[in-house]
Amino acid sequence: AFFNNLVEGLEERVALAREHFQIWAEEVEKQAPTSSDSCLIRSARRPCSFYLTNYSPVGTAVNGRLLRHGGEQIPLHAGDIISLSRRAAGNSDHAPAPFLELRFDLSGSVL
Repeated sequence: AFFNNLVEGLEERVALAREHFQIWAEEVEKQAPTSSDSCLIRSARRPCSFYLTNYSPVGTAVNGRLLRHGGEQIPLHAGDIISLSRRAAGNSDHAPAPFLELRFDLSGSVL
């Protein structure tokens, strides 16, 4: 019921893949503090780089950039917009109008 309320149209539900995309993190090596940093309290966050991998044959867009091919990846940053759209007609490099948008947000995360 939740999914049907979130994505109302049958055409949109059909356009979604079971595994449309994956977001994953890769830990980044911490840099040694400089003398100017020595008096600062260090954050408890773990430094990571985030990526989105497209698995959908329809594609996934990040900030308007369409990832068309399965396995295609793009770096993700806080505030990036992930868009899901219907299959595009023609061979455009731009994503068609989305029917669902998600914002990547790390608020409250330890990452």
